[in-house]
Amino acid sequence: MMRCALVITAAALAASKESDTDAAYKRSRLVYEAKKNEPFALIFENPYAEPRELYWIGSGAEPSLMGTVEPGGEFNVNTYEGHAFGWRPPAQSETCTTDELEGTVHAARGMERHVFGEKPRVLDAHARKREQERDDPFEAHFTNRAAYAMRLTDTKNASRTVDVAPGATRIWSVRRGEHYDWTSGDGELLYRSVIEFYDQKKHDFKEELHTALCAEKTPPSEPVRVAEYRDE
Repeated sequence: MMRCALVITAAALAASKESDTDAAYKRSRLVYEAKKNEPFALIFENPYAEPRELYWIGSGAEPSLMGTVEPGGEFNVNTYEGHAFGWRPPAQSETCTTDELEGTVHAARGMERHVFGEKPRVLDAHARKREQERDDPFEAHFTNRAAYAMRLTDTKNASRTVDVAPGATRIWSVRRGEHYDWTSGDGELLYRSVIEFYDQKKHDFKEELHTALCAEKTPPSEPVRVAEYRDE
């Protein structure tokens, strides 16, 4: 009788453990499904010399135009897992079919950025962190969006300086953690581009944005206090 009781107890424990495992698995699946239903940011980048129209491919008969991405420009969207997008050169027609699209891609969590014409890159959180912390050199694009010429300088190597005309782009080999200063013709520092992570390729100077940010970060000057005294 004692041996039988022990067998029954062991079986009951095994059943209990299996039940706990099933419950944990179900909870993990619920978390996964909930994350799939959360929106995330995705950046589309146009590497071509001509604009591209960006479309969302829904369940309707025709893709919906979201906007135009200028040459070398970006377009930010908030999207969901599995949503489809496509792009094409600007056309005279106001309508578009999927057959007219130059390329398509399905959004996936961990993608973060998609360059038209390139293979999608999807990284999990750990792989993305490892990728961003790489110290290998890579090419970065520095573009002057101001209406006047700017000077770009490597803060670690002052001899590495170049003038950037309005609308022009300079491509330099950089590393994570480096700083590059944008100065005006009279030498005034207007902005500093920081290479925060590996493969952070786009660095634009925008007059209306960056000069305002510099002004906001500069503490207001204190008035000089004048005191009078009599020497007796």
